[in-house]
Amino acid sequence: MQQVNKLDKALHWLAELELDKAFELLFELLAQEPKDRSLIERIYKLSHNLPQTQYFDKLCHHLFSVAGYSSDFHSQVIKAYAHLLDQNRTVWDYNISQTYNLFYHLSQSYLSDSARPFENKIKTELADNPETAVVLKHYCEHLIASKQLIKAKEELSYLSNYYAETDSGRWALQRVKQVESAIIV
Repeated sequence: MQQVNKLDKALHWLAELELDKAFELLFELLAQEPKDRSLIERIYKLSHNLPQTQYFDKLCHHLFSVAGYSSDFHSQVIKAYAHLLDQNRTVWDYNISQTYNLFYHLSQSYLSDSARPFENKIKTELADNPETAVVLKHYCEHLIASKQLIKAKEELSYLSNYYAETDSGRWALQRVKQVESAIIV
């Protein structure tokens, strides 16, 4: 019931054009339900065309920080990043989870070229992070599923060479031979 009251109060503040108060309540709700599609969409619609960018930026930082893999969440991340691209405002100091999440989502979208800086950061600055091998494994799975076999072979080789002691590295070593034979056929 408290969430309904907060949402009603936020809508009241919006009607009164008290944006700071309204967005404060909306972001409190989002903190309680980080993947709430309707709330994310509501904040997106309210914030993305405002002259003040702080609300949209806060939404983007939230979206890019949350590990969400549903197709709806994926679409929201891509839409937000595309809007930032349109405004030439994508250069931020992304934290580790944002870097991983943006690489995951961008590499699986029409914005795949935008994933390259994140891939480079992952392979250089975050190479020793235990999550890196898992993230690169997911990337390889996507490449295989989307039939990008030559790129998949390269990435599988990288993963098996640099992360051989990990489960992801061992998985890559097994998969590279399957991908090689699929390329030859």
